Amino acid sequence: MSGNEQTLRQRFKARKSAVIIYNKSDEKTKISLPLPANYLLAVLGLILIVFTAVIVIEKQLPPGLKIAEEHRYPDRFIAERAYNHLRNLTSLGPRIAGSHVNEVLAVNLLKKEIDEIINNAKKKHVIQLDIQRVSGSFALKFLDGMTNVYSGLQNVVVRVGSHANSPHSL
Repeated sequence: MSGNEQTLRQRFKARKSAVIIYNKSDEKTKISLPLPANYLLAVLGLILIVFTAVIVIEKQLPPGLKIAEEHRYPDRFIAERAYNHLRNLTSLGPRIAGSHVNEVLAVNLLKKEIDEIINNAKKKHVIQLDIQRVSGSFALKFLDGMTNVYSGLQNVVVRVGSHANSPHSL
């Protein structure tokens, strides 16, 4: 072997270029260091504070009134009655838009309950019931431009007011 000859291993060895080529893809593969433990403790502390605040606020709510207590609190909200209305509505089953349960049974139940409220209302209150039937469509841009179309949906609208006209809504 002469001095100019290279061994086979040296010939096929990758040579490093003296020119450094900048490539942005190298930056994307950069591994970031894990966050310090202080961040975990701060997040856990924040969660603990939020849970504590929710519990304190929930404990300050007034107790729900029962139907049996209605005579003692005639002008107060009766939670048991509202719960019974909600239980009757949810006992119909899933109320998917356009289904028979939602468009017929739920609307009839709401109409019956609202008619009962209208019949028991004091004379100074004006309560109006309106059933709207609507059809239309709207674009969903986030789902590749799909269009959502609905036909014959119903809205149950109740307007509560008084005989005394007021320029304000409240």
